[in-house]
Amino acid sequence: KREVLYGTAFAQKAIWEHQHPADCRKMKYMAFYHTPAGIGSQLHLLGQALALAMHLGRILIIPSKDSQRHFEDPTFCPGEAGWHCWFQHITWCKPKGDVLKIYGFPEHGGFKGKD
Repeated sequence: KREVLYGTAFAQKAIWEHQHPADCRKMKYMAFYHTPAGIGSQLHLLGQALALAMHLGRILIIPSKDSQRHFEDPTFCPGEAGWHCWFQHITWCKPKGDVLKIYGFPEHGGFKGKD
């Protein structure tokens, strides 16, 4: 049995099930574009984006092309882009169709839509 931090199993299960649906074809997506910030702030904003995506019933995705994502090391993780070097992929879905693009700081007037 895998151990988890006490009290987090429910949240981890809810996030996993939301981000890994049985059928990705019918899902809506939300792409989070990073903002210039340090690594801790980037992860914090990613967590807020995940909460918003779950609230909106969308799967959070991280675009492979994002000019503000600077924490990559192709020598350490060949073939991986972004957070996938250090963490599991955020979803197994490949977005098609309805993708809401967001960027910005939620605490300063909210995330902004992106064309």
